[in-house]
Amino acid sequence: MVGNNAPDVFTNHLAKYPEFATKDQLVDIQPLVERDQVDIEQYIGDLAELWTRDGQRCGLPKDWDTIAIVYNEEMFEAAGVDPATLADMTWNPQDGGTFGELMRTLTLDANGNNALSPDFDQNNVA
Repeated sequence: MVGNNAPDVFTNHLAKYPEFATKDQLVDIQPLVERDQVDIEQYIGDLAELWTRDGQRCGLPKDWDTIAIVYNEEMFEAAGVDPATLADMTWNPQDGGTFGELMRTLTLDANGNNALSPDFDQNNVA
């Protein structure tokens, strides 16, 4: 892509396309979606919107794949975590956002300290 010889169409992944987008390697296809009258409503929920970034449409879903989080209800209950908080989590590469905080909340050492505690023993994770 950097050499300007990439294919016009390729299969991408939601976890990967932001890197291409930030490097200006993708074309906004929204004008083509409008020209060809692609019905965005055919996609379940907000699946098509996951492919938008900074007001541009970087792609369309190729299938009905979704991204999901699987969690242990007993661990959440023991840690006092409401599963509803999963809907509003954030992530960033600096500190992991609220997703990273949740992971630290659920990570326990052999003494029962979670990774948010100053007493957490990272060399003895249970």
